Amino acid sequence: MLRLVLIVGLVLLTAACVPIPPLETQAALEPETMEQSADCFYNEILHISPGDSTNDGPTAGLPDFLDFHRIETILDGENVKVVFYLEGIPEGFTESPPAEKTSLESSDDYFWIVLIDVEGTIEDAGDIQQFEYMLSGSISLKRFRTGSPPEFMSFEELLNIILFRFVHDKGEVGDESLHETGKAKFELSHESNSLALSGEVPGITTDSKLQIYTVNVLDLGEETGHDYVSC
Repeated sequence: MLRLVLIVGLVLLTAACVPIPPLETQAALEPETMEQSADCFYNEILHISPGDSTNDGPTAGLPDFLDFHRIETILDGENVKVVFYLEGIPEGFTESPPAEKTSLESSDDYFWIVLIDVEGTIEDAGDIQQFEYMLSGSISLKRFRTGSPPEFMSFEELLNIILFRFVHDKGEVGDESLHETGKAKFELSHESNSLALSGEVPGITTDSKLQIYTVNVLDLGEETGHDYVSC
C-alpha cells in the first residue's frame, strides 16, 4: 500500500502540484523491514545510482509500453539519461481506453517517472520532500474524449517530457519546470522499444539515487497500474 500511495501522490503532483497525501510512518512498518540493504526502500523498491543498469521481470496487467524489462542509466557530467526498455511501443493512439478502476481527470493517463535524490542520503522513500528533482514523461489521451476526437495521434506527438525541481523551503512541495529551457528531452526507438528521458540535474553524481516507475492512471489498482524496479 505504501508504494501505491506514493505513486498516486506523484501522479497528482505532476498534474496539478497539489499537496502530497499522508504516507505511512516508519512506526507502522514491521521491525525486520527496517533492516534491509541500503539499496532497498521498505524491502520493496530498489534504488539505483546514475550509471547503473538493472533488469526487471514482467508485470501483469500493464500495457506493453509501461512494462519495462530493463533500465539503463547514463551520467555524462550533470546530464542524466534513463532508458526504459519496454515490451512494446505503439505507433500511436486512436482512442482513449475506458478507466477500469481509477480516473483522475486532472491527471495525464500514463507516466514514466524518475525521482532523483541528488545528495544520495534519502532514507524514507515515502517522503517526497527528500527528493530534489523528478524527470517525467507523460501522455494524456483526453483529447480523444472530446466530441470531435482526432483520428490518430502518434506516440511522439502525445508525449510530454518535463523536469521538476522540488522546492523544499516553502512548507509544501512546489515545482519549477525546466522543460522550457531545453534541459529535458526524450529519445524514442520503435526498433528497440526504448524510451529515454534525459535532463541536466545540477549536482548529480554517481553517489546520487534514482527511483524509477511507470504508472497507468486508467487502471491504478492494488496489484496493477504500475511497474517499478523491485528488490
